[in-house]
Amino acid sequence: MCESEKEKTKMKSNISTQLVYLDLKLILANYKNPKFWAKKWTIFKSSQFEIVWYLYSISCTDNKISSCVKILPFKIKRGNKTLALNYWYASSTFCDSIPIDNSDYTQEVLNRNILSSALEVIRSSECSLIMDYAEYKEAKKANEAYEDELKEIAEHFLNDQGVTHKDIREAYIDKYVSDNSLDYTQEISKNLQYKVLPNLYLLVCSWFNSPEKFEEYKKLCGGVRKNVWIKIWNQYRDIKSEDWVNNMQLKLEAI
Repeated sequence: MCESEKEKTKMKSNISTQLVYLDLKLILANYKNPKFWAKKWTIFKSSQFEIVWYLYSISCTDNKISSCVKILPFKIKRGNKTLALNYWYASSTFCDSIPIDNSDYTQEVLNRNILSSALEVIRSSECSLIMDYAEYKEAKKANEAYEDELKEIAEHFLNDQGVTHKDIREAYIDKYVSDNSLDYTQEISKNLQYKVLPNLYLLVCSWFNSPEKFEEYKKLCGGVRKNVWIKIWNQYRDIKSEDWVNNMQLKLEAI
Protein backbone atom coordinates (compact mmCIF):
# COMPACT_ATOMS: atom_id res chain seq x y z
CA MET A 1 0.00 0.00 0.00
CA CYS A 2 1.43 3.42 -0.97
CA GLU A 3 1.85 6.24 1.54
CA SER A 4 -1.18 8.20 0.33
CA GLU A 5 -3.39 5.10 0.54
CA LYS A 6 -2.22 4.45 4.10
CA GLU A 7 -3.04 8.05 5.08
CA LYS A 8 -6.50 7.82 3.51
CA THR A 9 -7.19 4.52 5.26
CA LYS A 10 -6.16 6.07 8.55
CA MET A 11 -8.47 9.02 7.95
CA LYS A 12 -11.39 6.78 7.16
CA SER A 13 -10.90 4.74 10.31
CA ASN A 14 -10.48 7.73 12.64
CA ILE A 15 -13.13 10.14 11.42
CA SER A 16 -16.81 9.46 11.02
CA THR A 17 -17.87 10.62 7.57
CA GLN A 18 -20.49 9.88 5.00
CA LEU A 19 -20.48 10.49 1.30
CA VAL A 20 -23.24 10.33 -1.28
CA TYR A 21 -22.20 9.99 -4.89
CA LEU A 22 -24.75 11.84 -6.97
CA ASP A 23 -26.16 9.70 -9.75
CA LEU A 24 -26.04 11.53 -13.09
CA LYS A 25 -28.86 9.36 -14.46
CA LEU A 26 -31.03 10.27 -11.47
CA ILE A 27 -30.41 13.98 -12.04
CA LEU A 28 -31.22 13.79 -15.75
CA ALA A 29 -34.36 11.77 -15.04
CA ASN A 30 -35.71 14.17 -12.40
CA TYR A 31 -34.46 17.70 -13.10
CA LYS A 32 -37.90 18.74 -14.44
CA ASN A 33 -39.68 17.63 -11.29
CA PRO A 34 -40.42 20.58 -8.92
CA LYS A 35 -40.04 18.28 -5.91
CA PHE A 36 -36.49 17.60 -7.04
CA TRP A 37 -35.64 21.31 -7.09
CA ALA A 38 -35.97 21.81 -3.33
CA LYS A 39 -33.79 18.83 -2.38
CA LYS A 40 -30.24 19.02 -1.09
CA TRP A 41 -27.83 16.11 -1.13
CA THR A 42 -25.15 15.76 1.53
CA ILE A 43 -22.03 14.93 -0.44
CA PHE A 44 -19.70 15.07 2.58
CA LYS A 45 -20.33 15.07 6.31
CA SER A 46 -18.11 14.74 9.35
CA SER A 47 -18.54 15.65 13.01
CA GLN A 48 -17.74 19.30 12.22
CA PHE A 49 -18.49 19.90 8.55
CA GLU A 50 -21.24 19.26 6.06
CA ILE A 51 -21.13 19.99 2.33
CA VAL A 52 -24.26 19.76 0.20
CA TRP A 53 -25.14 19.82 -3.50
CA TYR A 54 -28.35 21.24 -4.94
CA LEU A 55 -29.90 22.16 -8.26
CA TYR A 56 -29.86 25.86 -9.05
CA SER A 57 -31.45 26.45 -12.47
CA ILE A 58 -32.28 24.97 -15.85
CA SER A 59 -31.30 26.87 -18.99
CA CYS A 60 -33.58 26.25 -21.96
CA THR A 61 -31.35 28.23 -24.33
CA ASP A 62 -28.12 26.43 -23.39
CA ASN A 63 -29.81 23.08 -22.69
CA LYS A 64 -27.87 22.79 -19.43
CA ILE A 65 -28.49 22.28 -15.72
CA SER A 66 -26.80 24.57 -13.19
CA SER A 67 -26.04 23.37 -9.68
CA CYS A 68 -24.21 24.54 -6.57
CA VAL A 69 -22.09 23.11 -3.80
CA LYS A 70 -22.42 24.73 -0.38
CA ILE A 71 -20.70 24.29 2.97
CA LEU A 72 -23.05 24.69 5.92
CA PRO A 73 -22.28 26.95 8.94
CA PHE A 74 -19.78 25.47 11.40
CA LYS A 75 -17.54 26.27 14.35
CA ILE A 76 -13.98 25.10 14.94
CA LYS A 77 -11.42 25.53 17.70
CA ARG A 78 -7.98 26.84 16.78
CA GLY A 79 -5.88 27.14 19.91
CA ASN A 80 -7.85 29.16 22.45
CA LYS A 81 -9.99 30.76 19.75
CA THR A 82 -13.31 29.59 18.32
CA LEU A 83 -13.79 30.41 14.64
CA ALA A 84 -17.27 30.38 13.17
CA LEU A 85 -18.61 30.40 9.65
CA ASN A 86 -22.16 31.62 10.14
CA TYR A 87 -25.22 31.45 7.91
CA TRP A 88 -24.55 34.74 6.12
CA TYR A 89 -20.99 33.84 5.19
CA ALA A 90 -21.47 30.13 4.51
CA SER A 91 -19.81 29.64 1.18
CA SER A 92 -21.29 28.23 -2.01
CA THR A 93 -20.03 27.93 -5.55
CA PHE A 94 -21.42 26.88 -8.91
CA CYS A 95 -20.47 23.55 -10.42
CA ASP A 96 -19.73 23.28 -14.11
CA SER A 97 -23.08 23.01 -15.91
CA ILE A 98 -24.49 19.58 -16.67
CA PRO A 99 -25.46 19.20 -20.35
CA ILE A 100 -28.91 17.70 -20.70
CA ASP A 101 -28.14 15.75 -23.87
CA ASN A 102 -24.43 14.98 -24.17
CA SER A 103 -23.11 11.43 -24.06
CA ASP A 104 -19.56 12.71 -23.43
CA TYR A 105 -20.60 14.04 -20.03
CA THR A 106 -20.20 11.00 -17.78
CA GLN A 107 -20.58 10.15 -14.11
CA GLU A 108 -16.80 10.50 -13.73
CA VAL A 109 -16.91 14.03 -15.14
CA LEU A 110 -19.70 14.95 -12.71
CA ASN A 111 -17.74 13.56 -9.78
CA ARG A 112 -14.65 15.58 -10.73
CA ASN A 113 -16.70 18.75 -11.12
CA ILE A 114 -18.35 18.32 -7.74
CA LEU A 115 -15.00 17.65 -6.06
CA SER A 116 -13.51 20.81 -7.60
CA SER A 117 -16.48 22.84 -6.38
CA ALA A 118 -16.24 21.31 -2.90
CA LEU A 119 -12.56 22.26 -2.68
CA GLU A 120 -13.41 25.79 -3.82
CA VAL A 121 -16.04 26.27 -1.09
CA ILE A 122 -13.52 25.06 1.48
CA ARG A 123 -11.00 27.60 0.16
CA SER A 124 -13.49 30.48 0.25
CA SER A 125 -14.64 29.45 3.73
CA GLU A 126 -11.05 29.42 4.91
CA CYS A 127 -10.57 32.94 3.51
CA SER A 128 -13.56 34.11 5.57
CA LEU A 129 -12.16 32.51 8.73
CA ILE A 130 -8.71 34.04 8.17
CA MET A 131 -10.25 37.52 8.45
CA ASP A 132 -11.01 36.71 12.10
CA TYR A 133 -7.35 36.02 12.93
CA ALA A 134 -5.48 38.59 15.02
CA GLU A 135 -2.73 38.85 12.38
CA TYR A 136 -5.27 39.73 9.71
CA LYS A 137 -6.95 42.37 11.87
CA GLU A 138 -3.59 43.95 12.70
CA ALA A 139 -2.62 43.91 9.01
CA LYS A 140 -5.89 45.66 8.19
CA LYS A 141 -5.05 48.37 10.73
CA ALA A 142 -1.61 48.70 9.13
CA ASN A 143 -3.27 49.18 5.73
CA GLU A 144 -5.39 52.00 7.12
CA ALA A 145 -2.41 53.67 8.80
CA TYR A 146 -0.36 53.40 5.61
CA GLU A 147 -3.13 55.01 3.56
CA ASP A 148 -3.53 57.76 6.15
CA GLU A 149 0.16 58.61 5.77
CA LEU A 150 -0.20 58.73 1.98
CA LYS A 151 -3.24 61.01 2.28
CA GLU A 152 -1.30 63.34 4.55
CA ILE A 153 1.58 63.55 2.04
CA ALA A 154 -0.86 64.32 -0.79
CA GLU A 155 -2.74 66.90 1.28
CA HIS A 156 0.47 68.77 2.17
CA PHE A 157 1.44 68.78 -1.50
CA LEU A 158 -1.94 70.17 -2.59
CA ASN A 159 -1.76 72.82 0.12
CA ASP A 160 1.68 73.89 -1.08
CA GLN A 161 0.35 74.06 -4.65
CA GLY A 162 -2.60 76.21 -3.56
CA VAL A 163 -5.21 73.69 -4.76
CA THR A 164 -8.45 74.35 -2.89
CA HIS A 165 -11.15 72.88 -5.16
CA LYS A 166 -12.72 70.03 -3.19
CA ASP A 167 -13.40 67.69 -6.14
CA ILE A 168 -9.89 68.13 -7.55
CA ARG A 169 -8.32 67.47 -4.17
CA GLU A 170 -10.39 64.34 -3.58
CA ALA A 171 -9.67 62.97 -7.06
CA TYR A 172 -5.93 63.61 -6.73
CA ILE A 173 -5.69 62.09 -3.24
CA ASP A 174 -7.73 59.02 -4.20
CA LYS A 175 -5.56 58.33 -7.24
CA TYR A 176 -2.31 58.89 -5.35
CA VAL A 177 -3.37 56.53 -2.55
CA SER A 178 -4.65 53.93 -5.02
CA ASP A 179 -1.40 54.02 -7.04
CA ASN A 180 0.89 53.71 -4.02
CA SER A 181 -0.96 51.78 -1.31
CA LEU A 182 0.00 48.30 -0.11
CA ASP A 183 -2.22 45.49 1.10
CA TYR A 184 -0.67 43.80 4.11
CA THR A 185 -3.70 41.51 4.46
CA GLN A 186 -2.82 39.69 1.23
CA GLU A 187 0.40 38.36 2.70
CA ILE A 188 -1.42 37.25 5.86
CA SER A 189 -4.08 35.46 3.80
CA LYS A 190 -1.45 33.78 1.63
CA ASN A 191 0.47 32.65 4.72
CA LEU A 192 -2.61 31.14 6.41
CA GLN A 193 -4.17 29.58 3.29
CA TYR A 194 -4.37 25.76 3.63
CA LYS A 195 -3.37 26.06 7.32
CA VAL A 196 -6.81 26.71 8.84
CA LEU A 197 -8.78 23.78 7.36
CA PRO A 198 -6.03 21.41 6.16
CA ASN A 199 -7.70 18.18 7.25
CA LEU A 200 -10.94 19.10 5.52
CA TYR A 201 -9.23 19.51 2.15
CA LEU A 202 -7.58 16.11 2.53
CA LEU A 203 -10.67 14.34 3.80
CA VAL A 204 -12.77 15.54 0.88
CA CYS A 205 -10.10 14.47 -1.63
CA SER A 206 -9.88 11.11 0.08
CA TRP A 207 -13.60 10.45 0.19
CA PHE A 208 -14.01 11.44 -3.43
CA ASN A 209 -11.37 8.81 -4.17
CA SER A 210 -9.05 11.20 -5.96
CA PRO A 211 -5.39 10.25 -5.31
CA GLU A 212 -4.18 13.03 -7.61
CA LYS A 213 -6.03 15.76 -5.74
CA PHE A 214 -5.10 14.19 -2.42
CA GLU A 215 -1.39 14.41 -3.25
CA GLU A 216 -1.79 17.95 -4.61
CA TYR A 217 -3.50 19.22 -1.47
CA LYS A 218 -1.22 17.26 0.85
CA LYS A 219 1.64 19.38 -0.50
CA LEU A 220 -0.37 22.60 -0.26
CA CYS A 221 -1.45 21.88 3.31
CA GLY A 222 1.94 20.62 4.43
CA GLY A 223 3.77 23.94 4.42
CA VAL A 224 4.89 25.60 7.64
CA ARG A 225 3.05 28.71 8.75
CA LYS A 226 5.52 31.59 8.79
CA ASN A 227 5.61 34.50 11.18
CA VAL A 228 5.09 37.17 8.53
CA TRP A 229 3.77 39.74 10.99
CA ILE A 230 7.33 40.70 12.03
CA LYS A 231 8.14 41.44 8.39
CA ILE A 232 4.96 43.47 7.95
CA TRP A 233 5.55 45.33 11.21
CA ASN A 234 9.05 46.34 10.08
CA GLN A 235 7.68 47.55 6.74
CA TYR A 236 4.92 49.47 8.51
CA ARG A 237 7.43 51.07 10.90
CA ASP A 238 9.36 52.41 7.92
CA ILE A 239 6.49 54.71 6.94
CA LYS A 240 7.49 56.98 9.81
CA SER A 241 11.01 57.40 8.45
CA GLU A 242 12.20 60.48 6.59
CA ASP A 243 13.54 58.35 3.72
CA TRP A 244 10.12 56.76 3.13
CA VAL A 245 8.37 60.13 3.11
CA ASN A 246 10.92 61.54 0.68
CA ASN A 247 10.54 58.56 -1.64
CA MET A 248 6.77 58.82 -1.61
CA GLN A 249 6.92 62.54 -2.32
CA LEU A 250 8.83 61.77 -5.51
CA LYS A 251 5.75 59.86 -6.71
CA LEU A 252 3.50 62.91 -6.47
CA GLU A 253 2.32 63.99 -9.91
CA ALA A 254 2.51 67.61 -10.93
CA ILE A 255 -0.75 69.56 -10.99
